[in-house]
Amino acid sequence: MAARWAELDSCLAELMAAATTMRQLRQTHHDSNELDASSETKTSLLSPDDPLEAHCARNAVVAKLAKLQTLVADPSDLLSQLAMQNQILGCLHWLGEFQILAFIPRLGSIALQDVAELASVPEPQLRRIVRMMAAVAFLREPRVGQVEHTALSAPFGDRPSYHDALRFLTNTAAPAAMQMVPLTQRMRQQQLLHGAAFNDLPLATGLEHQAAPRRQWPSYVRYALGDQDSSIESILKSFDWTSLGAATVVDVGARSTTMACTLAECHPSLNLVVQMNVPPEVASPDAVRNVRVAVQTRTWAMPQTVRHAAVYALRVPYDFPTVFAQSRPARLRAELEAHLGVLRENSAARLIVTARLLPRSSDITDDLDSDDGVVKIDGEAVKAHVFDMSLLQLANDRELEVADLKELVSSVGDGSGHLVLGEQLCAAAKTPTPASVATAAAGMRTESPYTARDRAFEVRYQRGRLPI
Repeated sequence: MAARWAELDSCLAELMAAATTMRQLRQTHHDSNELDASSETKTSLLSPDDPLEAHCARNAVVAKLAKLQTLVADPSDLLSQLAMQNQILGCLHWLGEFQILAFIPRLGSIALQDVAELASVPEPQLRRIVRMMAAVAFLREPRVGQVEHTALSAPFGDRPSYHDALRFLTNTAAPAAMQMVPLTQRMRQQQLLHGAAFNDLPLATGLEHQAAPRRQWPSYVRYALGDQDSSIESILKSFDWTSLGAATVVDVGARSTTMACTLAECHPSLNLVVQMNVPPEVASPDAVRNVRVAVQTRTWAMPQTVRHAAVYALRVPYDFPTVFAQSRPARLRAELEAHLGVLRENSAARLIVTARLLPRSSDITDDLDSDDGVVKIDGEAVKAHVFDMSLLQLANDRELEVADLKELVSSVGDGSGHLVLGEQLCAAAKTPTPASVATAAAGMRTESPYTARDRAFEVRYQRGRLPI
């Protein structure tokens, strides 16, 4: 019991440190960068223009609040939270389906009766849903019969990407999650009757023929599960690019030219090639102007055509999961095979595989003693498992662990040699985590500079037989 109280005290101290850091960084920034009073910062604690460290500290506040709740919760609290979240999800589904949020002005309020008429929904039902959501600060009823946005709800009304993420959650992800029981029952029956493999069936079928889920998937991954590109780019930017001298770097599987343009600006001796899986219809202005950044279209798993680069930065894609698509391990293996030739021909070339991997169980929990096991609440680890479950439910796929990646890499080879997984490239921290920002400000122990999911590994070609 003493260990739990100590953990509670530590969490409270870290929460206060993170909140203090967030406020101080924002105040320091706005002393010299005052924003227009009419901007959206008057309805939110931070704006996109605030320092990265302030946003990291905000993330730390959210993480510590979640940890506090877990430390003090009992079973009835869990059931109460599940009941509330169930109603919130149902209300969000209803609001999204009838486009209610789009009818509420960005500033000011509107009569519920007017919204009901515009959306062709019953006013009494609308009123009850608005009051439910107002209880969790999503929408607000400033006066009886009126509704207005809050800082939490407003972005869903005018940013299509948030709306897409919400629609995927309510229309696709949540229903698929609730189908695990009947699917397992069907699998068990098939195994008994026909001897079929237990995992032959996906939970969600027919998604490959639906345009809406495919369009909504990237937004769901970015906002609900965490933006992979920004965290992976933080790792890649910490690489010692200066040591390469005048060299070519290929960004394989990129969704934008952001990282390439940043590297070109910071390292004038580098030439960058950005290879996208889809035609680069809209390249960034910086890429168009920078003669050292070339944009190419390259189909995933096709042989690498840039033969003499010093570094190939390979991103494992988060493509829309469907029944007929290759699994994530199969897609990664195909891409490793596509680079086997260039690595064999150029022994100095490096292939940097970047991916978000499932954490080990020891990254999530820590048994302080036999009686008082204290759970480490790692928000990124939770997101990793949410994504893994999403892959299971939507396509019977799975996320990779470090051991899976090592085994997969070492299995790729030819008659002369094979690939080996080398050093993990996460040591040089230039972008702090939320916890490291907050704890450093308070003079406490800082944590690893990257989350449990963010990994980058060096892969090289090694001559000799494949390991048995």
